[in-house]
Amino acid sequence: MYVTSIWDQEDMYGGIHTYEAMEPKDSRHDLNFLALGPWRHSGVNYDGTTLGPLKFEGNTALQFRREVMQPFLDEHLKDGCAEG
Repeated sequence: MYVTSIWDQEDMYGGIHTYEAMEPKDSRHDLNFLALGPWRHSGVNYDGTTLGPLKFEGNTALQFRREVMQPFLDEHLKDGCAEG
C-alpha cells in the first residue's frame, strides 16, 4: 500500500507515479494499493485535525490508521492471512 498525501510539499506525485508504474505488474489487482489523504508529507503519522489553516471535523490521520491501515496490515501481514 502506497500511503501518500494530497498535499505533499516535498513530492506531490511520487506516491501516485510509483503506484501507476507498479499497477500493470499487478495482473490480479490484489497487491498494489494507493491511499491518498488530506495530510502534509508523512502527516498520516501525526495529528490529522488540521492542514495549515484548514480544520477538519476529526483526526483524519488517526481515523485512517484505525479504519484502513490497521485492518489492511492485519489482513496482509499477520500469520494466517489469506495467501495470494
